[in-house]
Amino acid sequence: MYRVLLLIAVTWRLLTPASAVAVNIDEHNYETYRSTTPILFLNFYADWCRYSQALKPIFDKTAESLHNEHPGEVVLGRVNCEASRVLCQSIFHISKYPTLKLLRNGQSAKREYRGQRSTTALSDYVKGQLADPVQEYTGGDAVGKLVCDIYKSSCSFPWCRIPCVM
Repeated sequence: MYRVLLLIAVTWRLLTPASAVAVNIDEHNYETYRSTTPILFLNFYADWCRYSQALKPIFDKTAESLHNEHPGEVVLGRVNCEASRVLCQSIFHISKYPTLKLLRNGQSAKREYRGQRSTTALSDYVKGQLADPVQEYTGGDAVGKLVCDIYKSSCSFPWCRIPCVM
C-alpha cells in the first residue's frame, strides 16, 4: 500500500507543472545567478525563525508574479543561512532574519529592503529597480523647473524661498 501511494505521489509531482517560486541559492549556484541576472532579490532566512516562515509564501507569490511579468530580468532567491553560512556571514554579513537584499547587475545595493512585507510592496520595489534611472528632458521649461527644484531642495538660506521665475 505504501509503495502505491509513493508511486502516485511521485507521478503526480512529475506531471504537475512546477510553479515559478523563489529559487534556492547557496554557495554553489550564487555566482551563476549573480553574474547572469540583471535583478537578483535575495531573502536570507532561517527555518526556525517565525518571521521567515511568515514571509515564505509572500516571497514565493511575489516571485511567481514577477517571473510572469518580467521573465529573465528578475530572479527572487532564497538563501538558507543555516545551510549557507559562508554566503550569509562572510559575504553578506547577515545578523537577523529575514533579511532582504537586492543585487543589480551583480552589485549589492547599499541598504537592505526595509519596506512592507506584502506581495504588492515587494513587487513595486523590484519593479522600481527595473525602471531606467535616467530621465530625458527635452524642453527648456522642464530643465528650468528641474534646476529650480534641485536648487530649492539643497538651499537652506531665507532667499531660497523666493519662487523661481522661468
